[in-house]
Amino acid sequence: MASWLLEQITADERAIDSAGPGRVGWATWRHEDGSLAYTTPVAESTEDTWVTAGHRFTVKDPVLVVFDPVERRAELRSKRFLLVMFSEMLTEPALAVVHPLASNGLKAMALPYAHRAGYQAGWTP
Repeated sequence: MASWLLEQITADERAIDSAGPGRVGWATWRHEDGSLAYTTPVAESTEDTWVTAGHRFTVKDPVLVVFDPVERRAELRSKRFLLVMFSEMLTEPALAVVHPLASNGLKAMALPYAHRAGYQAGWTP
């Protein structure tokens, strides 16, 4: 599970990197059933409007998700830290008493990625 989680975190970092300079974030449009339609860089934004290539979204669009790449990078750094910490806890025999904590911590970290290929049902906390 740890190596799969690392792949997901790395993929998210690459997605942020591919936005290029001058981008203010990413907009993700989802179909009403929640399935992903597309994700596109945001070229400009105001308090309640985001402009992407050929689309203008407002806060009234219920299926738009916009994130700040700086905040997302910080979140991914913290996930990497937790991943290393939990993995080390699981491999250190002297820390056997905390193995359930580390195992459940990894499962909780994997849950947001449950829609991605490779996620296993047994990982659900």
